[in-house]
Amino acid sequence: GKTNRPVTLTIPFDQATSLLGFRGGWHVDYKIGFDTNNKITGMSAQLFGASGNVPSAAGHVKVALHSLENAYHIPNANFECGGILRMNIAGSASVRGPGWVPGMALMESIMSNSASQLGVDPSDLRANNLMQRGQTTCDGMPLPYMNIQQIWSQIKISSKYTEKQASVALYNKNNRWTKRGLAITPIRFGMQCAGANFNASVSIYPDGTVGISHGGSEIGQGLNTKVIQVVAYKLGLTEADLVKVTCNETSTRDLSSPSNVTGGSITGSMCSLALMHACDELNRRLAPFRTSPTMAWLDLITAADNANVNLHAAGWSNAPASTGPSMFRFNTCAASLCEVELDGLTGQYEVKEVDILFDAGISLNPIIDVGQVEGGFIFGMGLFTSEEMAWDPKTAQPLNGTTWDYKVPSAFDVPESFNIALLKDCPNPLGVLGAKVVGEPGVAMATSVWTAIEDAVTAVRIANGGPSTRWVCTNLPLTVDKIQQACGTTVANFEL
Repeated sequence: GKTNRPVTLTIPFDQATSLLGFRGGWHVDYKIGFDTNNKITGMSAQLFGASGNVPSAAGHVKVALHSLENAYHIPNANFECGGILRMNIAGSASVRGPGWVPGMALMESIMSNSASQLGVDPSDLRANNLMQRGQTTCDGMPLPYMNIQQIWSQIKISSKYTEKQASVALYNKNNRWTKRGLAITPIRFGMQCAGANFNASVSIYPDGTVGISHGGSEIGQGLNTKVIQVVAYKLGLTEADLVKVTCNETSTRDLSSPSNVTGGSITGSMCSLALMHACDELNRRLAPFRTSPTMAWLDLITAADNANVNLHAAGWSNAPASTGPSMFRFNTCAASLCEVELDGLTGQYEVKEVDILFDAGISLNPIIDVGQVEGGFIFGMGLFTSEEMAWDPKTAQPLNGTTWDYKVPSAFDVPESFNIALLKDCPNPLGVLGAKVVGEPGVAMATSVWTAIEDAVTAVRIANGGPSTRWVCTNLPLTVDKIQQACGTTVANFEL
């Protein structure tokens, strides 16, 4: 321009959404085989990712291929990229769990369809094929710490799954136009931190207060709370001294070295690791002045300050790449049970209950982690049931690019009963302080919502005189209008 000065551009929301990318579409062509005991014998798949007008989906497709088997043991597999599809719309964007979530969701759809074809209960088929400790994934990742079978067994007990099955069957028998559905689904979220470098610094002041800076961005995920706890733990502060630790706003004025993007559910762990390195250096400098393990914090700092000790240190985290054939370093596993109630006339439904058992390793903050699981699950509900994108075929502009037309979950969509528990006694030997990631895996757990709706739709179709074969959704999101049409209710069903 003529002035070479920065400008602020403010445009209407609907115009902004027409310029921004959305989560790309996905398609899979597959063949899957089972033996007479309903064990998977092999599977081949070609995965296609829609990329918009730029080839931005390549990395997502790679992750999706490595996530496609989800939590199931497939002894013989051939997964490949069928193509990255260019479209005359805005380029696809990295939305929470890019690659991971669609890969796992596609596998759950495959398992639902397989159960329908085999004429077996979907939860039984899933349970029969869960990974076991000591097996390997399709891409050769050893599973010495795999615990999905333990999680599956525990959640069936804690959620009273057998009793719920009987309750749902009784409700469906006694109600003509509303039906309930029940489903339980697993996830295995592979985690890789390679290339995720974060820098950090810790400054201890003469009055005993501690200021920390890190290269992550606090965006509501509880990052700052977790790193404050980690620093207090590493410096040996008491609970009463915790208030002395504060976290500075992320700024390049404080940290000159480049940090990685905040994303991938790894920022908390990697920033904590960088700060731990800084604390290790400070503890080394403070060691000569620590006269006893119970020495008061302020006395320790005063002694070191009087000796002109430098009480500022920097840390850096450089995550190692996976040393095996798999792109993942460790796995986060969970299982989700969902019960829904469906109106067979309108397609409207309510999520009556959700039970989740989540392996967070040694949680750095259980309250934050449970909140992240809750938020991720609701995010996934929108992805799988209501947030449908559509574009004008002539102009390539989004037809539902505003909050009036784009249906995100609201407070009324939160499950009536929402029960989340973290798996106990399961430290992660490959994680920072034994922790695992929690942000994005929760999104994939919402697969239990659409599979429970499938169960309810099947009950409606049977009541309407339709086939007893389980109905399966092959085109997500499973919106209210799709549900209503799938129920197959006709005028003939109202004749007395």
